[in-house]
Amino acid sequence: MTTRQAGRDLDTSKAHSARMYDYFLGGKDHFEIDKEAALVAAQAHPGIYVTARENRAFMHRATRVLAQEHGIRQWLDIGTGIPTEPNLHQVAQSVAVDARVVYADNDPLVLKYAERLMRSTTQGRTAYIEANVTDPDALMSAVEASEVLDFDQPIALSLNALMHFITDPHDPYAIIRRLLDPLPAGSALAMNHCTPDFDP
Repeated sequence: MTTRQAGRDLDTSKAHSARMYDYFLGGKDHFEIDKEAALVAAQAHPGIYVTARENRAFMHRATRVLAQEHGIRQWLDIGTGIPTEPNLHQVAQSVAVDARVVYADNDPLVLKYAERLMRSTTQGRTAYIEANVTDPDALMSAVEASEVLDFDQPIALSLNALMHFITDPHDPYAIIRRLLDPLPAGSALAMNHCTPDFDP
């Protein structure tokens, strides 16, 4: 299931972080402009390839732990990027076939790949919504309208390699509070974030 904003076209004239991330992971779902920007970023931070792989590994570990040890069966993954196998729903459904996942991203290219690649188990459900985390009210309204997640049951909010793109004027703390507020008791936040700690 997917939803899209009417009239949005792919913009391949500017690099996009989701497509650059695909390049860093060794994927094939990016354009030349994304590769060029990725190479510039890698000159400034050569460890970005390792960062991308470790981010992906963290998402896999966090999803398995939440499913196996905490019994989570629902995920809201914001800033999902281009689906790369195994994606979050595949990891979750390998533990619990009835897991439900809603993906959200603001890149219409992600939607195109989501339509082709996001296949759920028959017992579970996956959906993709096109939404921007900088408008959390609209994002959460779209999630609720999708009717995939049960807001009476625990939900894991997954914010992997996303919030470092949200600058202070957007008030990232307020965004996260707004995203967490409607989640019921027993829910979880899985989040990682780039840091200059290891390479000032």
